[in-house]
Amino acid sequence: RSHFGSSLSSWDVRSPAAAMRFSTCLFSCALGSKYLIGREMNSGAYEVYGDDSLTDFDLEKDCKPRNRCPPALLFVGSQQGTISMKNCEVGVLYTFINKP
Repeated sequence: RSHFGSSLSSWDVRSPAAAMRFSTCLFSCALGSKYLIGREMNSGAYEVYGDDSLTDFDLEKDCKPRNRCPPALLFVGSQQGTISMKNCEVGVLYTFINKP
């Protein structure tokens, strides 16, 4: 039996402690992506750049490359007036934030 075999046995995923460590690490990584802000696929808040010409926004198609917009949208730029939102998902509480 080698020295490495005994030290690596603590990382065996068949042991309950190692499985718990692995699942905690996996959960932490998944939860962390919820709070990312940007335009990436895994962002929890999507940045929308625009100006006064932005009057209609489709929550199903306008957050590219995503399929749907996340529940938090951060509007960056000089938007003024009313923006009409289309295709809202039923039961989702959307948050719209203006950032100059």
